[in-house]
Amino acid sequence: FAGDKDLISEYPWPGDYDFKNAVTEEIELNKLCNQILHAYSWAVVRRKGSKRISSVMFSSDRTKTELLYRLDPREFIKAIDYFVEHGHI
Repeated sequence: FAGDKDLISEYPWPGDYDFKNAVTEEIELNKLCNQILHAYSWAVVRRKGSKRISSVMFSSDRTKTELLYRLDPREFIKAIDYFVEHGHI
């Protein structure tokens, strides 16, 4: 990668998720890692006109029609680091 191309593709989020009625849920780190590991789909999200990642969104294969998780990118990295360091969830 020479850094001379924009590798970001823009697509509207698929599905019928109701973003206006989002619910905040606190879950344990091992559950979060499990959801990431078994993600059916995921995407990095950025605000229009920005290349900075504002959130990571994903849904598990089991709950893909019911739940869509949204996570701050720093928390997403912490979860991945935990999983890599401990080798299990």
